[in-house]
Amino acid sequence: MKLILLILAIAIISPGFVQAQPCQPDTTKKEVGIYPKPVIPATVGQMYDENLTLRFPKDTTYMGNDIEIDSITIVKVDRLPQGFSYTCNIPGCTYPGGGVGCVNVQGLPDASMQGSRYVLVTVRGYVTLFGNVVTMSSVDSIEFIIQNPDGINEDVQTLKLLQNYPNPFKTSTIFSFMLPDYNQVSLSIFNLVGREVFRQYIQGNPGLNKVEFKNEDLTPGMYFYRLKYGDEELTRRMTISR
Repeated sequence: MKLILLILAIAIISPGFVQAQPCQPDTTKKEVGIYPKPVIPATVGQMYDENLTLRFPKDTTYMGNDIEIDSITIVKVDRLPQGFSYTCNIPGCTYPGGGVGCVNVQGLPDASMQGSRYVLVTVRGYVTLFGNVVTMSSVDSIEFIIQNPDGINEDVQTLKLLQNYPNPFKTSTIFSFMLPDYNQVSLSIFNLVGREVFRQYIQGNPGLNKVEFKNEDLTPGMYFYRLKYGDEELTRRMTISR
């Protein structure tokens, strides 16, 4: 899972908020990722104030070599709800590889923000290779839900294919897509030469749908996955890691 799994850690946050006391991480969490799982949803008209525990990866793969991560820095967060902000418990949001951190997230969502969104997060890892410091950047996404006061997520009913998560992945990933109605769709995977290597038919529901894909025989590399809904097709790219 390595460096890419760090991206789970701060998917709904944005710089700018300063709180008097830094939050305290839950040190009992040993697996890389964000806690609690799933991320607690926000509610329209109610102040969102939650602490997230971040467990960071200890090592990653670079040029075929397993190497330890010296530190990891949060660089950029895109597609955040307007007005949301965060405070890391370490200044500069730079954490040691294998360490644990905490982020306090705050924001006040309004009705225009309601629904499910995928926030993009960029992080940069620093490793030492043959005496030189090498930087590795990665971008991924995570789902964040803003619900109405009744606890219902009223997604806009449109056709949309979201980025799979995690990506890259080795053994399994989740494909997410949104449909405007009840309908059968097909989900296909193609290699770089355009040959279809996987297809699954799915009876979809209105709103957000999720399908787990377990890789059993596809070799590492880049692939394309395609959602077909009637005459419409949406395509995205994914990577299977070694």
